[in-house]
Amino acid sequence: MRTPAKGTAAALITRTEFLSTAARVRRTLGAILLLGAAPLLVVLTFAGLAPGIIASVVGGAVTGSLALAVTGPPTTRRAAVRLGLVDEQILIGTDNAGAADSADIVRPLSELTGLEQPRTPAPETHIDAARQDLRIQGNRYLRLTFADGAIHLVAVPESDPVAAEIIRRLREALPSASAEESVPAGEPATEASAVTVDSGAPGKRAKQQPASTTDTTRAITGQPADDRWPTAPSASPAADIRLWEAARTTHRRVLSEYGAYELDPTLFLRYPGVTDITRDPVMDFHTALAEAQALATDAYPGDAGYAGRYRAAVDTLRRTWIRCERDGKATGTGYLHDNDRSDLDTAAKLYNHAQATDNADEKASYLRKAQRIIVDLEARGRVHLPRPVVAALEAQVRLALEPGTAAS
Repeated sequence: MRTPAKGTAAALITRTEFLSTAARVRRTLGAILLLGAAPLLVVLTFAGLAPGIIASVVGGAVTGSLALAVTGPPTTRRAAVRLGLVDEQILIGTDNAGAADSADIVRPLSELTGLEQPRTPAPETHIDAARQDLRIQGNRYLRLTFADGAIHLVAVPESDPVAAEIIRRLREALPSASAEESVPAGEPATEASAVTVDSGAPGKRAKQQPASTTDTTRAITGQPADDRWPTAPSASPAADIRLWEAARTTHRRVLSEYGAYELDPTLFLRYPGVTDITRDPVMDFHTALAEAQALATDAYPGDAGYAGRYRAAVDTLRRTWIRCERDGKATGTGYLHDNDRSDLDTAAKLYNHAQATDNADEKASYLRKAQRIIVDLEARGRVHLPRPVVAALEAQVRLALEPGTAAS
C-alpha cells in the first residue's frame, strides 16, 4: 500500500552542478588565447612586424580570452542537474544548461515505483533529457522507476541535507519494500555541489510523456480533484509557475490528441469507441475535461491555490484520457452489433478507396456512400458521430468536385 510522503507542501530542490559543453569550450578557448598571447608576442616581434600590428594581435588574444570568461551564465550560477519535490510532484531537469536541455519533467509522486542508488559514481557525464539520463561524472545518482516503465537517471549530491530529505520522502512514497539502497549507510558521499530550496530559474516548458506510456493502472475514484491532490501554495512561486505551465502543456496535448479522433474520419472509422459518449470511459473523460476547462486560464492566475486545483484537474483529465483512448483502441469496432460493425467496416473500405483514387467522380461517390452509412448508423443510435467527422467528409466531397481536381 502506497503511503504519501509527509510534508511535501514545501518545495525542495537540489542542484548538482557541472560544466556544460558550452562552458567547457569557452574555458578551453579562453585558456588557449591567454596562454598563447606571450609566445605570440615573441613570434611576431621576431618576425619584425610593426609594433601597432603586434599590439593589435596580442591585445586581441587577451581581450578575447577575457570576453570568453565573462560570456554565458554567471560563474556563480553554473549549469546543474535539478531534482525536486513540489506539491506531491517530482521535478527532474537541468538549470542553465542551454535551451535544448533545460526543460523540466514533472511526474506525480504517486507514480514512483522504484528507487535505487548505485554504489559506483557515474563514470562520465551524460546530460541527455531525451534519453532520461542526467548523470554527472564522479557523482552518485538515483535510478527512478515510474509506473509506466520509464526510468530516469538523475545526479544527486547525497551528502546535502536537502538532497537527503528528498531521497527520504521518495522512499516513503514507494510501495512497501520497493526502495533498494545499494550503498552502506556509512559510506562517504561524493563531493556535494550547491543546493538550494528554490533555484529561482525561469520556468521551462515541461516535457510531456507520450499518452501510450503513461500510467494507466490507477482507477478513477470519482472524487473531486481537490480531495485527492494537495493544492496549498508551495514555498516557491517559480516552482508554482513551472508546475502550472506543465499542466497547461498537458491540457493542450490531451485536447490535440482527442481532437484528432473527432476530425480524422480514418481514426473515427477504426476506433469509434474513443468518441462514443455513451461509453463509460468517454463519459468520465468528458466530465474531467469540463472541470479542467472551467479552471483553465490563458496566463498564470497568480493564486497558487487556484493553480493547484487546475493542476489536479488536469492530472485527472490526463488519466481519464489515457483510459478512454486505451479502451477505445483496444475495443475497436468490437463493441458494436455484428450488422453495425459490418456497416462501419464497409464505410471504412469506401473511405480508403476514395483516398486511393485520383478520379474526382469516383472519389466523391465513395465518400458520399461512406457518409450515408455513417449518418444512418448514428440515426439508428448505433454510434455517436462527432460533427467534425461529417464536416470533414463533406469538405472532401466538395474538394473532389472542384474544377481541376479530376485526373488528367
